[in-house]
Amino acid sequence: MPAVAAVRLAVRHAIADLPPGALVLVACSGGPDSLALASATAFVAPRRALRAGLLTVDHGWDSGSAARAETVADQGRTLRLDPVEVLTAHSARSEGAARDARRAALLAAAERLGAGALLLGHTLDDQAETVLLRLARGSGARSLGAMSPRDGLLRRPLLAVRREHTRTACRAEGLETWDDPTNLDEVFARARVRHRLLPALEEQLGPGIAEALARSADLLRADAEALDELADDAYARLAGLASATDAVAAADATAVVGAAASAGPAAAAGPAAAAGPAATAGPAARTGPAARTARDTGPRRLEFAVDALDALPSALRTRVLRRAALALGASASALRAEHVWAMEQLVTRWRGQQPVPLPSGVTARRRGDRIAMAGPSGIAGSGRRGAADGGLPGAGSPPADPRPSPRRRAAGRPDAEEGPQVSHAGVSMPDFDDARLSQPMRGDASLSRARRPEETLDGEIVSAQAVPGMMPGVAPSLAGDIGEVLVTADEIAQRISTLAARVDADYAGRELLLVGVLKGAVMVMADLSRSLRTPVTMEFMAVSSYGSATSSSGVVRILKDLDRSIEGRDVLVVEDIIDSGLTLSWLLKNLRSRQPASLEVLALFRKPEAITVDIDVRYVGFDIPSAFVVGYGLDYDEHYRTLPFVGTLTPEAIARGPRP
Repeated sequence: MPAVAAVRLAVRHAIADLPPGALVLVACSGGPDSLALASATAFVAPRRALRAGLLTVDHGWDSGSAARAETVADQGRTLRLDPVEVLTAHSARSEGAARDARRAALLAAAERLGAGALLLGHTLDDQAETVLLRLARGSGARSLGAMSPRDGLLRRPLLAVRREHTRTACRAEGLETWDDPTNLDEVFARARVRHRLLPALEEQLGPGIAEALARSADLLRADAEALDELADDAYARLAGLASATDAVAAADATAVVGAAASAGPAAAAGPAAAAGPAATAGPAARTGPAARTARDTGPRRLEFAVDALDALPSALRTRVLRRAALALGASASALRAEHVWAMEQLVTRWRGQQPVPLPSGVTARRRGDRIAMAGPSGIAGSGRRGAADGGLPGAGSPPADPRPSPRRRAAGRPDAEEGPQVSHAGVSMPDFDDARLSQPMRGDASLSRARRPEETLDGEIVSAQAVPGMMPGVAPSLAGDIGEVLVTADEIAQRISTLAARVDADYAGRELLLVGVLKGAVMVMADLSRSLRTPVTMEFMAVSSYGSATSSSGVVRILKDLDRSIEGRDVLVVEDIIDSGLTLSWLLKNLRSRQPASLEVLALFRKPEAITVDIDVRYVGFDIPSAFVVGYGLDYDEHYRTLPFVGTLTPEAIARGPRP
């Protein structure tokens, strides 16, 4: 059977480099792709003197998930795969959350079992869908390269095999497959791409669209890998030069990149060495052990010559700057193209602009002919006057407000029509130091109102982790529930300020009625209303949508209506987040029937992958991944609303529910 042969050939090529006796594991859901992969691996592995096993994951999305997982495990045993394990990784009903939980569980099991490879059943069709989804989000070459055939322990043998061939192979071998109903649920963006967009493209442009998209991914991935290698070389070279130039200044707690006294060793050792032991000569040496956290293993500060960066092509320059931000501790999943472009403009379009705030408390600024980037720990991490310059705040310098008020506006604020992208490419643990330092302390009698949580009585900077109970808005027992900080408090405040400027410009000379949807919009309403110059009045509505805990059905009833008429008024509906959009769509139809003069929507967060209806949203703060998020008004069973940032919950926290 050609389909069976094609799958087996793909597996044979994927595991050809493994030594005899190595363990190959297959991640299997019971669907046709992964089951065909499991069968082919069971056939190929023994003939290459390899051991083969199977892992299946129970997400707990419905009452029958555990039984289905056991059925898949039985199929693996029938194929004579060994070991066979069912892994429990409960997650929110979200494609992103499930993917992250599944990946973590599979990798942990593969490492525990000593596997040489973990095979995933992604096909050419999955690759094409991924490219389209990322195109829609506005991605670069690295992201459009989509899924790699090899990613560490993970291998994807079927990226050149069509989905129809895996299904045919299963029928030929008499394998009973399970079709995941979520693959047909158009609440998920991937399902809409699979069942609507790709067929429409094939109809309008002719056959071969999926193959063409997969081929584009291969080409872009090769280009991105080449550019990344060149950028790594440039980073090592520029970092090495900075180390040599600033070796004397390092002793005075200014710019340090690496511990080398000359450019040679740093450049020869590569990027890791160039960016490694910088903290040993930096400000940490002056602030004492209390200031050092686990993050201090990397550099505390990096500097690059403007001329050297300017000489690089833009594709390399932006990669070098991104690499530097990541080396200093910026969250990879929160570092967006807008951040990198703002750093690049410090080099290419210098107009005396302010320091660029980056995720996780990293900052970038220009001083003369140097680009200085500071990490989040201690002095270097604040990016504020007196701290970013390497000085300690003391009697001569008042403490800076750690969270800028939404009322503070920079001249010429950008338009807020489209929300910045917050990617979810990987999972990183939240930087609780940054979350804590982004707001003044609440209710801590041991700290005076004049001091910030990162200062001691004598003005010494200490890590927030050195002071217990320092996570505003969440009990210490809940701190471990946060999986990843997607948007920091500072980023929220800055974005609300930008949105307010746009609203002020659009409604100049008019009075605006803000309508908030309880309860989640309270935080946004409060900060936005204080940020606006336009005269405003406020109203609130409470609505209930029938559906699950993590998704809406769009069937809505009003729990609390407006207290006054909106006829003839300019109305701005303020939402914390747009998920499927079903509830908001119903609400807008209801409000339009009341004949306002104008009706617009402002949403601080939007999930483009989850939206199922067409909604005109005039003001968007951030586009975020389709994951279950909490904080800044967003809750899970009425908990986590008061977090100053927005982040994801760990799969364990979702499965367990909020602690009492």
